[in-house]
Amino acid sequence: MSNRSISSYNIQSERGNIEDKVDDEYDKLEQNYRQLTPTNQHIKRNIILLGSTKSGKTTLVEVLADPRYRPPYQRLGLSQNQLATKKKIKCSTSTHFTLTIVEIPGNMLDKEQDLAKINETCIELGVTQFHYICVCTSFENGISDKDIKLFERLIKHFGEASIKPYLSLIVTRCESKDEESRANMKKELNRDFHFSRLMQWFNRRVHFIGALDPIDWDQGYEEVILDQFQTIYNDRQHFLQFIEHDCNIEPFTIESQMKNSSVISSSENTFRNSHVLPTNDSKTNARNWITSVTILILLITCIAAVAKRHPNILSNIFSSNWFTGESIDSANPENLPIYEDELPALNSVWPQPRYLNVSMDLVYIDPDKFVIDSNLKRCDVIDNAIKNYRNIFHPSKLNIHSLPENIDEKKIFSVLSIEIKSEKCERYPTFHVDESYNITIEEAYGKIQANTIWGALHGLTTFSQLHFVTDGNQLVINAPITIEDEPRFPYRGILLDTSRNFLRTSVIKKHLDMMAYNKFNVLHWRIVGDQSWPFISKQYPTLTEKGAFSLDHVYTPGDVQDIIEYARLRGIRIIPELNAPGHIGALGRAFPDFLINCYNESTRQIIDPTKTEIYSFIEIILKEIKQTFENEFYIHLGMDEVYSACCTSNLNLEKFMNKNKMSKYTDLMRYYTSKILDIAQNIGAKSMVWQDVWNDDVKLPLEVVIEIWKDDSWSTYLSKAINEGYNVVLAAPFNLSMMSYRKYDKSDSVMNAEFSKWYNIDLFANFIGDETARKRLIGGEATLCGEFVDDFNSLSRFWPRALVVAEKLWSLPDVNNMYDVTGRFHIQRSRLHNLSMY
Repeated sequence: MSNRSISSYNIQSERGNIEDKVDDEYDKLEQNYRQLTPTNQHIKRNIILLGSTKSGKTTLVEVLADPRYRPPYQRLGLSQNQLATKKKIKCSTSTHFTLTIVEIPGNMLDKEQDLAKINETCIELGVTQFHYICVCTSFENGISDKDIKLFERLIKHFGEASIKPYLSLIVTRCESKDEESRANMKKELNRDFHFSRLMQWFNRRVHFIGALDPIDWDQGYEEVILDQFQTIYNDRQHFLQFIEHDCNIEPFTIESQMKNSSVISSSENTFRNSHVLPTNDSKTNARNWITSVTILILLITCIAAVAKRHPNILSNIFSSNWFTGESIDSANPENLPIYEDELPALNSVWPQPRYLNVSMDLVYIDPDKFVIDSNLKRCDVIDNAIKNYRNIFHPSKLNIHSLPENIDEKKIFSVLSIEIKSEKCERYPTFHVDESYNITIEEAYGKIQANTIWGALHGLTTFSQLHFVTDGNQLVINAPITIEDEPRFPYRGILLDTSRNFLRTSVIKKHLDMMAYNKFNVLHWRIVGDQSWPFISKQYPTLTEKGAFSLDHVYTPGDVQDIIEYARLRGIRIIPELNAPGHIGALGRAFPDFLINCYNESTRQIIDPTKTEIYSFIEIILKEIKQTFENEFYIHLGMDEVYSACCTSNLNLEKFMNKNKMSKYTDLMRYYTSKILDIAQNIGAKSMVWQDVWNDDVKLPLEVVIEIWKDDSWSTYLSKAINEGYNVVLAAPFNLSMMSYRKYDKSDSVMNAEFSKWYNIDLFANFIGDETARKRLIGGEATLCGEFVDDFNSLSRFWPRALVVAEKLWSLPDVNNMYDVTGRFHIQRSRLHNLSMY
């Protein structure tokens, strides 16, 4: 017997033992309820179950029927093209229950006019009275804008007063979430501007539910599974007890909308008014015929003009689904019309690896039997990555068909092994950590090899992009495949600004998901600034009490730790920024005397460097930041846009400068900078700064990292700083805060000016220096300052535009073929869309 077979046998044995122990635990917990006699009260309740995804609704139904339910690996995904179902479940607490659950598919919830179908469907199923309207969402996704719009449509459809007593929120995938995590989620929902009013209705009607994790089951994690089962069982009982104690509620009646429905009638009227119906009037028919011929002639003329400039387009168009009339799924990259010599492969990798050798042969994957194993056991980073990526490996929105009949077992790809050579489960990613990885795919077996767990994460990301679904809805991957890869730069970051506009933790986590899937590894978090101070200080609570937008727009210590942990599990460092002495106006709302009174301006936003107490204050704040971000060495100290005119207009500063023999403003800045850098060093932190203080000829220690952000002459700044011996992060070419477009008026253009502008950048253009000096450019950063973005558009403004920056910072500089990248870009964008990342 091979080692692989022995390993498989041991895992099967462990699974059997776990199943027996779960059954024993279930029998023990159910023992009291099974002693109920038939004379006990019997309650019948009807539940209507709504939500955009099928997996959450299925989890609730199956767990209520049997808490030992274990979902399949493959997510059930969006409930589009699903039929409504009715299921009866019998269960007990101190009471017998019969629950009739009507599950409504997502395609009845997308549009206001479609909600009328809910009524008719319930009537067809024979259930018209309901005691609960339950809406499902997952813990990881939180409440999305789509969910909020769904609630608004439900309220409009059923009536605000009618729906209120019956509404419940079901949060799924909570099998491993403790009470603190659940409380934080409720707090997060209450903070949401649009959702807070609905949360007041929910009150105690927010329920958590989960199911046994198939990944942990697959790995044979007995203790974890048993802990999950206890949580799942308790959550189930709490939900049933809620129904038991709410037994006097009058049912909500659904009536037919066909007889008297403004929704249906308005949609019918819209249809009738928007379509020209046939007429028997000969003059009208003649006019319509002449109009049609005229339009056809104009169309042929336009096509001829296009064909003259783009001769390959016509053959592509006439052979495509767009011309033949076959159905087109815009979210599927297979069907996007890209007018090049050939379409990009669906398994194109982003960012482009250093070495990639792919065979044209295919092997099949059975999602239910596919195993991912690692030589590093009980490593939370790897275990979490396997759990997250398994849902990406198995597409959630496609019904994967079974394997072809009589297929050779050698053509079934069944095992992916992860080998981490260091055998160390590092706690936190560090600067210059080894992120390299190799992938080898044979016919039935694959391996990811990496020196560290952080390289293994990137290997999993790449592997998730290698497989695809055939026209027959079967999951396949090319074999053999060989990939050797490592990043070009060790620092690949994005900047998020939560001081100008508050971002919910759920939105920040979405950005972190995007970063991980595109191999970014640093989140530069500008957490406080002029407009607000949302970071809670233990020593100075008045900073948030007076400096935050409101007490609902703050980051508690628990919130910050949650974000740090979420990032850590995805191999992402978080560098916090305390931008001072400028851009810190929110400080003045709590401590106005700390800021300079500029006699030529009405606002205060610059720290007064002459006050000795300011340095004690900053030391305490920096200590708190360092303790909060304890595993990160760097703190960004800001120091940009400190306007000298403000400083020189203040008579007190002028006196201080004269007394200390300072002849110019830069002497004052040098005085402040020296003290702040000493404080940072004394608390064990390394410093990053914006280039402004260095531009002002303030001599910085060489261990300070300079971030270049000014668009003008950035290549000159880069050469100068590097040749002076500084490590540099380059942000100037990658400012995503503003958007610009150009017309599609050239045969070689690529639609969006930003795309080509960023992708064609030579980071070392006009650079003066040797290869050793070049290594001091440690990376780059895509920046999104918060003036024009908030919860509702930060994701769409940043992504997919930042994909280009990801590839510029990861891939070799010769990856610059615009026509190649355009196709791969759309493939990656479609992946992000299908994964519902933004």
